[in-house]
Amino acid sequence: MDFSQIIYIALARWDGQYASTAFSIAEELSNQQKKIYYIENPLTLKDILLKIHKKETSKRLGALFLGINSTYKIKNNLIAVTPYAVLPINWMPKGKLYGIFTKFNNSLFRKSVERVIRKEKLDDYIIYNSFNPFYTFSSKSRPAKLSIYQSVDDISQSEYIKKHGVNLEKKYAQSSDVVLVTSSHLKKKLSKYNQNTHLVANAANVKLFNKAFDQEENELNLGTSLDKYKVVIGYVGNICHRLNYKLLLKIVNEYPEYLLLMVGPINDNNPEIQNLKKHTNVFFTGPKKPAELVPYLRKMNCSIIPFLKNELTKSIYPLKINEYLAAGLPVITTNFSEDIKSFKDVIYLSNNEHDFTIQIQKAIEENNLATAHKRMEFVASNNWTNRTLQILDIIKNQSDNE
Repeated sequence: MDFSQIIYIALARWDGQYASTAFSIAEELSNQQKKIYYIENPLTLKDILLKIHKKETSKRLGALFLGINSTYKIKNNLIAVTPYAVLPINWMPKGKLYGIFTKFNNSLFRKSVERVIRKEKLDDYIIYNSFNPFYTFSSKSRPAKLSIYQSVDDISQSEYIKKHGVNLEKKYAQSSDVVLVTSSHLKKKLSKYNQNTHLVANAANVKLFNKAFDQEENELNLGTSLDKYKVVIGYVGNICHRLNYKLLLKIVNEYPEYLLLMVGPINDNNPEIQNLKKHTNVFFTGPKKPAELVPYLRKMNCSIIPFLKNELTKSIYPLKINEYLAAGLPVITTNFSEDIKSFKDVIYLSNNEHDFTIQIQKAIEENNLATAHKRMEFVASNNWTNRTLQILDIIKNQSDNE
C-alpha cells in the first residue's frame, strides 16, 4: 500500500534555532509527494510564561489556547500543526498522579490531532513519531495503518527528560510497527524492545553546504578585531553539555594566533564558557539558521567536533560531520562513537586532548583542493533524499509483509 499521508509527531520545532533530523526528514518526505502534518511538541503553560515575549511563542497563542490558526503551510505538502497548550508535568515523580496528568495532556494532544484528521479527511495515514514518546496518539474512528518511532539520541542521558522518558520510550518502541534509529549504539539499545529496528543515519543538505566551497561568494566580515586572524578553527552546532570545554580552552591557549569560531546557540551553564569568552581569539555568533551557516563555514580553515567521550556521546551520529565534509573542510574530532569511525578515511580522529591539538595543525597544513574534493565526494550520498528513500523502502517492505 502506498501511504501518502503522514502524521509526523516531533520534538523539534519546524522553526527552531538549528537544523534537526526530525524536520529535515519531514521536509524531504514532503518533497517525495507525501502529505506531512508536522505536529509540534506541545508548549506547556510554563514554556509560554517564560517565552511569551518571543515571536515564536506569541504568534502561536491563538492556536495554543483556542485552536485558532493552528495549522501553517510551510510549503507544498508540508503543514505545521500547533497543538493545544498542556500542563508542565515532567517535574512530577513517577506514580498515579503523574499518570492522571499524563492522560489529561494526551487528551489535549489527541484532540489537536483528531481535528487535523477530520478536517483533512485522512484515511490511509502513518503515525511517525520522531523522538517524542511523551505524547501518544490513536484514533478509534480512523486508526493509523502503520506506526513508526524514531530515536535520535540516548534518552537515558538527558538530565531533563530521562526521569519519565526512558520508560515511555521503551513502551513506544514496543508498541510501534517499526523503530528507526540514527546510530549503531541506539540500534543495540532499541532492538531489545523491538526486533524490527533499522539504522537510518543522519545526513545533511549536501547541496547547501557544498556552497561553502564556492570561492566566488562574498566573504563574511566578522569585524575588524576578528578579521585580522588568518586562520579560523570552527565549530557549528549546539553549545551544550556534550562539549569538552577543557579541550576548547587548550585549543585557544595553544593557538593564540588562530580564531576559534563557535557558531550556534549556547544551551549550557558551564562556567568554562565564560572562561572561553575572556579570550580575544574566541567568538560566539549565537544561533544561526541552516541557510545562514554557509558563509561561516567558508570562513573556516578547519572544523572540529570536540565532544566528550561518554555514555551520552557514544549514541550520537552528529549532523555536523556531513555538513563539514560537504563544505570540503578538514574535520578534527574526538573518538567518541563507533559511527564516527566510519569516516576515518576523510577525517582526523584523535584519542586524547594532546592528539587533538596536534591534528588541528596537521589538518590545516595538509588541506588542498584534492583532499577537499575527496571529502565532498565521500559524503555526496549522505543527503536527506537518500535517507528518506531508505525510510520509504522500510515502510514499503513493512506494509508488503502485513
